[in-house]
Amino acid sequence: MYKGLQYLHVSRKNATGSVSLLALADQFARYHVDTIEQKPVKTWDAGVYSRFTASLYAQQTWQKLSLTGNVAYQGGKYADGGKVDGWLLSAQALYAVSSKIKAGLGADYTTGGKSGATSRAFDPLYGTPHKFWGHMDYYYAGSTFGVQGSRITISDCSSGPVQNGVSRQTVTGSFPPATSLRKAAVLDGRRM
Repeated sequence: MYKGLQYLHVSRKNATGSVSLLALADQFARYHVDTIEQKPVKTWDAGVYSRFTASLYAQQTWQKLSLTGNVAYQGGKYADGGKVDGWLLSAQALYAVSSKIKAGLGADYTTGGKSGATSRAFDPLYGTPHKFWGHMDYYYAGSTFGVQGSRITISDCSSGPVQNGVSRQTVTGSFPPATSLRKAAVLDGRRM
């Protein structure tokens, strides 16, 4: 087997919002790296490494106040066999100033780094997390997991207006930018 994927998505809407649960398990074929003619070569082994992700997402609106929250946990092993123990936390509160303008505050946080042999880096899984990671996605989308899965912890707090325009378009402003909770690693003279 090369890869495997199983998931369960349960969603419930009510008059003022929705709640959803995602449980996802993915498996990666085991391998080790051999050196053949002084070149590293990936050699497949029997069995798989499994990783699981569980997430709870809720959005509710009461009159002019909208609250959104997301918490996700990731555990198991990455494709290289390394252990993972990562978290994503996200919250946003918006208040409707008028029928087309909302103002609010939000915060996003993902764990990163390593603790012994365990990676704390939360993996956004498949596809880009633009919709779910708020404004800190600009800092994550172009980067990898760093040196051996030790991607840094990322957090952001945002505040600003949201304007709903015509044809379901939205314009959002945010400040300040996302930040890292520790210094970025330097590899080959480049910040990671």
